Formats: sequence, C-alpha cells, structure tokens
Amino acid sequence: MSEPRVDVNLLASDAPAADCGDARRAAWELYGIEAAATAIAGERDANFLLTAENRPPRGTAFFNRADERPRWMLKFINPAEDSAESDFQDALLRHVARRDPGLPVPRLISGSTAGEGPHYTLGERRLRVRLVTWLAGTSLDKVTMSPKLLGTLGSGLARLDLALASFRHPASGRTLLWNGSQPGRARPYLPLLDDMEQRPVLEALLDRLEEQLPLRLKAVPHQVIHNDFNPHNVLIDAEADALGGIIDFGDALYGPRVNELATALAYQVSDEGDVMARMPAFVAGYQRVLPLTDEEIRLLPMLIAARLALSVILTQWRAQRYPANRAYILRHRVRAWSGLQRWRAIGDDSIADRLASAAMERTGYVQR
Repeated sequence: MSEPRVDVNLLASDAPAADCGDARRAAWELYGIEAAATAIAGERDANFLLTAENRPPRGTAFFNRADERPRWMLKFINPAEDSAESDFQDALLRHVARRDPGLPVPRLISGSTAGEGPHYTLGERRLRVRLVTWLAGTSLDKVTMSPKLLGTLGSGLARLDLALASFRHPASGRTLLWNGSQPGRARPYLPLLDDMEQRPVLEALLDRLEEQLPLRLKAVPHQVIHNDFNPHNVLIDAEADALGGIIDFGDALYGPRVNELATALAYQVSDEGDVMARMPAFVAGYQRVLPLTDEEIRLLPMLIAARLALSVILTQWRAQRYPANRAYILRHRVRAWSGLQRWRAIGDDSIADRLASAAMERTGYVQR
C-alpha cells in the first residue's frame, strides 16, 4: 500500500472549468459518442450527463436497455487528484463488475486512447477524463423509507463490501479528511465554525474519539470501502422498492470495514421520534449478507458520531471557500448537527445493544 497523503489540496482545488461544449467534444474525440451534455453539480470534479443524440442499434456496446437513448456520466477529474488515485477508482469499478456483475454500480467505459487513459486538453491543462454508464433511479433523499427498503439497502451495501474485500491497489491507502475512522484530521477546521455553541461540543467529541478509536479499530477487519453511502449517492428503483444504484466512488479508501456501515447509518439518524428508528432494519439487511463481529457493532456508535461531526465541520469550511456551491456543500449539515445532538443524548452502550439485537434477530448470531 502506498504512503498515505491527505486530500486537503484536492478539497481546496477548484473543479475544472469545463462546460457542456467541452463535454460534447470530449465524448466524441475520446469515445466516439455524439451526445447532448448537461452539467451536474459536484464537489471536486466537473461532471456532465451525456445523452446520445441518436438511439444506437440494440446490442451495441453503448446500448442501455432501460433507456430509449443511452446516457452516461462524463467526469473531468480535478487536476489536484493524483493519477494513481484516479487509476485506483477505475480499477475498483472494474473489480466490482467482475466480482458481482449484478450489483448496480456504474460500469467504466474504455476510451479510444491507450496507455495512461483518456485525457482532454482544456486551455493549458491536460485533464484526465472518466466515462461511466448512467444509472437511472430516484435519489434516496426523495424516497419514503420502508423497513423492506432499509433492509435492501443494508444488503446491497454488504454485497458491495463483499465484492471489495478481495480488491487490492497501491493507491488504496489514501488518507482523506472524509474518513470517520480518523476524525481528528478535521480538528484544524474547528475555528472556522460560526456557531460558538458547536465548537466546544465538537472539540470534546474529537478528543474522546481520538483517545478511544485508534486502538480499538486495530482489532477489526480492514478492506477497501466505498466510504460515502449518503442519500445522494444511492439510487432507488421506486416501482420495485429496490436498490437501483450505488454511485460516486470518489471517497473510496482502505479502512475499517465497519466504517462503511457507520457512514451509511449516520445518514439514517431520524429527525424526530426515535432517533434510531431506521437503523435496525438496515443493520439486519447488512448482517444477512456479511455478518458483523461483536467489536464492530460496539464501535458503530462512535463511528456514526464521527461521521456526523465531519459533516458539520468540513462542510462549513468548504462552503466558506466556495460560496457559489454553498447549497450543494451544505445539503446535509443542518440534519447532521441536529442528529448529532440527539445522538449524544443516548449512551454508546444502549445504541450498541440495540444494533446487536437487530443483527441477532436476523441471523441468530454475531461473529466473535
């Protein structure tokens, strides 16, 4: 595994200044695709939805049976991203496609250039480009949750982790700020918080997490994980009440397997009533496919709190730096702070006991 490096430069770097015309030209020059382009919001890269101008014959490489006209996601990759990390994401997508072909993740499309992969010249910069299949579906944040759907989401995430368990890459050891297993890396950004009530609460939480997490995390399984199973990265087939897609592998890294589930559960903290209402079904679905160890379950409360804290701290910094993209960056922040406040009112042991019960009800056991 390569020497880790922090992604501060990447998060502080402007996305490439590509427009729809660049996207159309890149699609044709690099992939032989004639398509209309629509810009899509993103945090680090310039993203575009491509829609084919004409419907190709059935059976061609670019035909998507779910669409009258095929669609893809074209990404101009931030030049601050190391080329090895870009290759890591490409290799990851290929690996998942081989290990679990039925899992709904984007499929990487190869370009017409050989060697180091597709590039597009924009001004004086030569940008890396990635093209993947477009997955149709409704964003999870727009869907009403049911116990069945929550269980399906948990099972789908576990399937992804099973597929990734055998994946190895030299750049998987990247160190990201968005990593709940290393929350202390966000400490330098605490002074940027506008709300003076939040700062001491978050500082005390980081103190506790930094004291307790490192040693305990050494005892649990590690592997490459998606690391960002948030509602905007999950698509739902609303008619079937089923998982329609897992997208955006830009934060994938090697780390504690349990942090995958904790990250997902942090976005399932309920706004009202029972703060954990949606979690048991999700955990049971995950457990059905990939049983958790007892220590992994015991770590979930702290790791969920860590992700909520990162959502409050890092989004504040990013929004101040990029005010034009403020709405996109802050889309989870209010709920994260509210959720963290309610989460802190419950003891870690009580949370872990309830999640362990959910896991055992589904499978009858938890790994020791």
